[in-house]
Amino acid sequence: MYLKNFRKWVVPFLHKCDGRSPGSFDVLLREYLVGLATDDLVCCTLVFKTSNASKQSIDPIIADQSLLMSIALDCIYACDRSDQLDKCFEIVQCLPQRINKCQSEKMLKLFNDVDELKNHLMAAEILGRNGLPQQISFIRDTQNNKEEAMKILTRITRTAARQQPPVGERKLKMLLDEISQLTEKAYRCIDKSTCYRVFVESLLCSGCLENIEIAGRMLEHSVVQRPVLPPQNVHQHRDERKSDFFHCRVSYADAVQLVLAAAREYFDSSATLNDSDMQLARTCLGLIADQNAEIEAERDLIEAVSMLEGFCVNILPVQVRICKDKLQLVHKAIAARPSAYRSSQRLVRLGKLLRVGGDSDDETRGQVLRLVAGTALQNNDYKSCYEACALLMEIGYAEVWRECRSLAELEEYSDIQAKLELLSFAVVHCSRDMIESILRAKQLLQTQLLCDKIRARIGDGGSPGPSSPPLSHRGVLAQTKDVLGQTKDMLRSTNKATQSILLHISSSKWWKKTMSGLHLAKRDQNTDDYDDLNVGFQQQSCHPFYETVFEKCYSNRVEADYVGMHLPRTDLSGLTISEGLLRTAKLEESVTEGQNVNLASQVLLRLAEDVIVQDSMLGLAYLLALPDATEADLCFAKIPSTKTSLQLAAYYYALQILSHLMLEAEPELSNVYRLTPEHLTQTVIGYIRDVTEQKRGSDWPDIVQKMAQRLVNCNELLLDYVQAQTLDGLDRGVDISRFVQDDGYKRETILGMVLCLDDNAFKIASSLAARHRIPVGEVHMAHLEHLFEDSSLSTEEIESRIQALGILQELKQNSAAYVKRMEANVYPLIEGTDLNRLLLYYTLLSEISSEEKSPLVVSASAHARLLKKIRNLAHKLNYRRLTDGSCDPLEILSPVLNHDNVSAIAKLASNINSLDGRPLTASNIYRLWAVKLFWEGFHGKEKAGSRSEWIPNFDLFWDSVQKMDTDDFISFILNVVFSLEAVSQLSIDCRRQILRRTLKHAKQQQQGSKRSAKDDTNTKKLSWDEVVSRVQKFLEHIDRLNIPFILEAKTSTDPLMNKYAQLFDLTCSQPEKVEDLMVTMALDGQSVETIEEMRRSMSKISDFKLKSVIQEALNLITAAMRNPSGSHSAIDGCDLAEVLKRVAMRLAEHQNSGGNLVRVEDAIGVILPFCADQNVSVKVRLGVLDIISKTLRLGPDDQSLILFNQTQAMVSMIGVNVEVTDAVRTDDGRQLLFDRLLSVCDQTRQLKVIKELLDTWPELQSTRQHIENPAMNVWCQLVDRFLRTNEILKEPIEGILPIIISLCARDSLSAACVSYVSENLLKYEQPHPVAAAKCLLVNHDSSLHSKAIEILKQVTEDNNDDDLYSLILKRHLVTQVILMPFYASLVDYILGNQCTDSSKTPDYIRVDSIARQMQEAGYQVEAGTLVMQFRSTHRSLRTFDAAFSVISNLLRR
Repeated sequence: MYLKNFRKWVVPFLHKCDGRSPGSFDVLLREYLVGLATDDLVCCTLVFKTSNASKQSIDPIIADQSLLMSIALDCIYACDRSDQLDKCFEIVQCLPQRINKCQSEKMLKLFNDVDELKNHLMAAEILGRNGLPQQISFIRDTQNNKEEAMKILTRITRTAARQQPPVGERKLKMLLDEISQLTEKAYRCIDKSTCYRVFVESLLCSGCLENIEIAGRMLEHSVVQRPVLPPQNVHQHRDERKSDFFHCRVSYADAVQLVLAAAREYFDSSATLNDSDMQLARTCLGLIADQNAEIEAERDLIEAVSMLEGFCVNILPVQVRICKDKLQLVHKAIAARPSAYRSSQRLVRLGKLLRVGGDSDDETRGQVLRLVAGTALQNNDYKSCYEACALLMEIGYAEVWRECRSLAELEEYSDIQAKLELLSFAVVHCSRDMIESILRAKQLLQTQLLCDKIRARIGDGGSPGPSSPPLSHRGVLAQTKDVLGQTKDMLRSTNKATQSILLHISSSKWWKKTMSGLHLAKRDQNTDDYDDLNVGFQQQSCHPFYETVFEKCYSNRVEADYVGMHLPRTDLSGLTISEGLLRTAKLEESVTEGQNVNLASQVLLRLAEDVIVQDSMLGLAYLLALPDATEADLCFAKIPSTKTSLQLAAYYYALQILSHLMLEAEPELSNVYRLTPEHLTQTVIGYIRDVTEQKRGSDWPDIVQKMAQRLVNCNELLLDYVQAQTLDGLDRGVDISRFVQDDGYKRETILGMVLCLDDNAFKIASSLAARHRIPVGEVHMAHLEHLFEDSSLSTEEIESRIQALGILQELKQNSAAYVKRMEANVYPLIEGTDLNRLLLYYTLLSEISSEEKSPLVVSASAHARLLKKIRNLAHKLNYRRLTDGSCDPLEILSPVLNHDNVSAIAKLASNINSLDGRPLTASNIYRLWAVKLFWEGFHGKEKAGSRSEWIPNFDLFWDSVQKMDTDDFISFILNVVFSLEAVSQLSIDCRRQILRRTLKHAKQQQQGSKRSAKDDTNTKKLSWDEVVSRVQKFLEHIDRLNIPFILEAKTSTDPLMNKYAQLFDLTCSQPEKVEDLMVTMALDGQSVETIEEMRRSMSKISDFKLKSVIQEALNLITAAMRNPSGSHSAIDGCDLAEVLKRVAMRLAEHQNSGGNLVRVEDAIGVILPFCADQNVSVKVRLGVLDIISKTLRLGPDDQSLILFNQTQAMVSMIGVNVEVTDAVRTDDGRQLLFDRLLSVCDQTRQLKVIKELLDTWPELQSTRQHIENPAMNVWCQLVDRFLRTNEILKEPIEGILPIIISLCARDSLSAACVSYVSENLLKYEQPHPVAAAKCLLVNHDSSLHSKAIEILKQVTEDNNDDDLYSLILKRHLVTQVILMPFYASLVDYILGNQCTDSSKTPDYIRVDSIARQMQEAGYQVEAGTLVMQFRSTHRSLRTFDAAFSVISNLLRR
C-alpha cells in the first residue's frame, strides 16, 4: 500500500519539482528517505526493493544506479536504531554489483563505499551477537578511534570471559575469531597483536581458573621461547584461523605485563591470604616460567602477606601494596608479638620480600636487623641484640653503630669479647665527637679481656684475692666532654684491676693449674699464625725483619711481611698467651723476690718450642734465658732432628759451656757471640777432647760436665746426619731426620741399600752397619735374598757375585738363623723347574751349615747331590713339587720318564720320598714306566681287540714288569686292565688275555719264591700266592661282565645304566664296592626293581639286602644333611632334598605297584630318628618330613608320627615355652595348641610360623563349624593377631599384606570372613584400601567384587600395583575402573603383557577381549583408544572419530 501511494503521490510530485528545478528530484527524494531512515528503515527498504538493480525492475523509483547507491548509503548511516540490521542487509542486496567494465571514478568511489558499508554491517552483526548492538554510523565514526575500539573489544571479551558457567574453550575460540574479524572489517586501527592482548587480558582477569589456563596457552612463558605471531592474512580461511588458535602467542614482554596486571588486580581485591582471588593471583604469576624481576616482586609480595599473617598482623593485601614505607610493616610484625624480634631470619626474609631496602639485600638486611637490635635492646635481650649487631657488622652496615655503642655501655651485658667487637665497629663508623670516648672504653676492655684470658687459664684453683673491680664504660661514653676526667678514671680503674690480678696470681695453686694447662696454648693457636714451609726445620729461620741479613734463611711472612707491608697479627693466639704468661711470671718473680724462678722456666721452654722453627734466634734466646741450662734438652727432643737443629743444639751447648767457664772474665764474654757458630762449636769440642785426653775435666762444675757430654752426643748425631745425607745422595729416598732419630728406620735403610747391584752401595751399607752395631751378616743376607729375587742375574752370575763379595763367610757366623731365613725367604722365590738355581740354593745351604736339615727331612747336601744327578736326566722336572710333599712324586716323574733315563731314575728313587714319607723304590719307577709305555702304545687307537695288537706293546715293557714287586705288580694290573682308560679302549677278550699273561708270570714268580730260601715274615707286601689269588679273582670278574644285567646296562640308551656297568667293571667284584654301587643306584633314583635285579645278579659276591641298600642310602642322605662336607660322592654337590625326594618317590612307586621288597616302615625307621634330632636345623627337618608325608603312602600311625614331628619342629621355630604333647594328634589337641600359641606369640615372625602350622595340619573342625562367623574362624583370628601385632610393633604393614591377601583366596574362608578381613584393613591405623580391595578380588565369590570396586573409588592416587591390575582383569572389572586414577597405569599393564604370539596371551588380558567389554559397557571411545595404543598409532591420530572407527571395525570381524 505504501509503494502504491508513493508512486501515486510522491513520485509525480518529485517529477514536477524536477521539471521546475532540474535536480530537485534527487535532492528531495534523498531528504525524504533519509528523514524516514532516521527512525525506521522499513519504508526505505520497500523503495529500494522497487529499484533493485539486480532484478531490473520495470518501473524503478530510482533508476539511476549511482543515485540509488548514494541514497542507500545515506539512509543506512542515518538510521539511529541498532535493531534493524536485517533491513540494512536487505537494502545492500538491492544495490548494483561491481562489474569489471570501465567505470567512472564516481561509481568506483560508490562501490568502495558500499564495500566499506558491508564491512561495517558485518562488524555491527558481530557486536550484536556479543551483546553490544551499535548503529552503523557509530561504527563508521569510531573505526579509526583506537581508544573507543579498545573499549569495545574489552567489553566484548570481558563480558564473555566472566560468564558463569564458563563458556568453554570452543566458544572462546569463536569469540577470538569474531573479534579478529572485527578488527579486520572495521577497527583496523587495532592490530592483531593488540587484539590478542585484549583477549588474553580478559581471560586473565575473568576470575575463572579454566580461562586463566587457556590464556596461559596463548602466552610466551619464557624469553627464549620463540614468539608465534597471529596470522596477518586477512583472506585466510576461517577454519585455518581456528586451527591456529593456540599457535598464536602474546610476546613475552606483553605477557609479563598482562600477567602482572591480572595478578595485581586479584591481589588488591583479596580480603585475606586464603581468598580465592589470591590463589588466582598465584596462578597468573605461575604462567611466566622465567625468573622475571617484576613477577618475582609480585610473588614476594604475596609471600610477604603470608609471613605477616604468620606474625599475627591483620592487614589487607592492598594495604601492603600501597604502604610507602615498607619498614613500617616489619615494625608491625615485630610489635605484634613480644618474641617476634627473635625470629630475625624470618624478619629479614620479610624485609627482602617487601623490598624494604630496594634491590640491595644488604640495605634490607641492615634496616631490618637494626630494628631487631633496637627492639631486643629495649627488651633487655642482650644476646639477640648482639647477634643482630654481629650480622650487621659482618656486612658493614654503618648505621648500626649507635646500637652497638648502646649495647657495649650496658653494665648488665658481661661478654667482654663481644663488647670489644661492638666498640671496634662503633669507633670506625661513629660521629667525630664520639671517637675519643669509644677508643678509651675499648682500651679498658682490651685490658680486662687480657686479664680474663689469664683467669680462664687459671680456672678456680687457688685462693684468689679480691676480685677486680668492674671496668665501667658507661661514664666514659656519656661524658665525652671531660676527656681528662675520663682518662684519670680509666687509669685508676686499670691500676686497681692490675693490683687485684697480681694478688690473684701470687697464689701457688694458680701457677700450678696455669702450668698444667699451658700445653693447650699450642693446640689453641690459630693455624693462620704460621705456615708449614719450614716444618721439617731444614733451614735456619729468622724474623722477617732480618730476612735480608741472612743467606738461605727461612722467614715466616705470615707473622709480618716487611716486603709486602703487611702488619703482624695482633690476635691472642696460643703464642701470645704464652708471652703474656711469661710477662706475668717475670712480674710474679719480681713480687716474690726471685722465689718462684722455676715458673718462668716452664713458660720459656714452651715459647722456645713454639718459635724455634719459625725464628731460630728468638728460640735460642728463650733457651739461653733458662736458669737451668740442662732443661733445654726437653725442647731439642721435641723439634725435628735435622742438620740445622743439631747445629743449633751444639751451638747452644757450646755457648753454655763457655759462659760457665769464662764467668770470671765477663767483660770478654760478649766476644764469644761474635764468632761464627761452626767455629765456636768446633773450638769447644776440640777443647773438650783435649781436656778429656788429659783427664783434667773432673774439676769442672757438674753443669759444665753435663753440657760437655751433651755437646759430644750432639756432634755424633750430626755426623750420623751427614752420613744420612750421603745416603740421600745415592737417590734412595732416605728420610735424613728420621735416619738420625729412629734406630729401626736406620736399620731398615742400611739393609735396603744392598737391594741393588751397586758395589759402592754394598760397601757403604757394610760400613754403616759396622758403625751402628748392625751385624754385617744381616747386610749380606739381605743382599743374597735380593740376588735370588729381583736381581735378574743368571745362576752363574749370582754364584760368582756371592764368591766375589765373600757373602758366605759372614753367614757362617750365625748359620742356624740364616738357614731359616734362606728357607723362608729364598726357597719360595725359586721356580721348581729351575734346577740350576735350586742346586745353587742347596749348595749354599750346605756350605753355611752342613749339619742343618731342611723342613723336608732330606739334608741340603743330599738335595744337592740328587740335583747334580737328576738335572741332566730330566731338565724339565719340577723338583720342588717332587720333594715338597704336596702331591704324588710319581705324577711329577711320569711326564719326564723315557727310555734313556728310566733306569737311572730308578736307581735314584730311594732318594725321593713318597707322600707317606717313605722313600720310593725302583719297582715304583718301573711300574710307572710300564703303565706309561703300555698306554702310549695304544695312543690314537679306538680299541685294541686282537691279541696281535697288544702283545708287541706288552713285550716292550715286560722287562719292567719283571722288575716289579708284588704291590706294584697288582697296581700295574689295575692300571692296564681295570682303569677307565682300559674299560673304554680295551676289549674284554684283550683284558682277559692280559690277565692270563700276568697270571702266568705271577705263577712263575710263585714257584720261584717257594724255591728261594728267603722268608721275610715282617714284610707288609703281598706274597706271590696272594697275587695269584687276586689275579684269578680278576679273571672271574671279567667273566661276570657277561651276565645279562651288566650286558643290558652296557647296551642301554640310558647313560646312567652305562655308568653303572662301567662302575661295576671297576669294582673288580669287591663286595664293599659292589654294595656301594647299589647304594649309588638308589641315590640316583633308580627303581627298587632295578636295584633288586642288580642285587640278585651279585648275590654270589655280596649278601647285601635290598632293605639295607635303601636304608644305607637314606643314612647317607641324612648324614650329609648333618655334615655336608663329608657327603657321599654320588650326592656331593647335589640338592639333598631332591635326592631324598627321588628315593622316596621310588619307594612310593614300588609301594603303589604292590611290591613288598622294601616296606615304608624301613624308610620311616631311618627318617624319624633324624627328624627327632634337635641338633639338626628345624628347616631341614621340616623339609624332610614334608617330602616323606607328600611322597609316601603312610599308615595312620605313621601319619600321626609325621604330624607330631612336624608340629614339634615348627613350635621350636616359634621359640615359646609351649610343650607339644601326643594330644596334637587329635583335632581338639591341635585346636588347643593353636589357641595357646596365638595367645603367647607377639612377633610377626612367630605368627608366620603359626600360619605354616595351620597349612600343615588337617583342616580344623572349628574352621568348618564357624565358616560364617569371622570372630570364631581361626584364619580370621590369625589375621586379627597379625594386624594387632604389626600395629603394636610399628612395623611396615607391607610385610604381612601378601600373607593376608593369600589367606583370603582360600575356599575355607566364606564371603563374610573375607569381608571381615577387608574391613579390618580399612580400620587400620593407616587404612590400606588397595590391600582391602585385593582381599575381596582374590576370592572367587563374585558378591565381593562389587565391594572391592566401591573401596577402589576411595583411592585418589596411582599405586602402580600389578597384582591389583591382574585381579581386575581376571574378574573382568575393567569397565568399572575406567574413571579411576590408576586407569592409565592399568592400560600400560595391559599393553606391557601382550605376547608377540597373540595366541599365547591369556584371554583375560587380550586387548580385543578387553575392548569388547568396554564397548558393551558403553565406553566406545576408550575401547578404540586402547586398540590404537596397542597398534602404536601416533598420538596425534588418536582422535574421537578414529576411536569410533577402530572399535567399529573390530566388532565387525
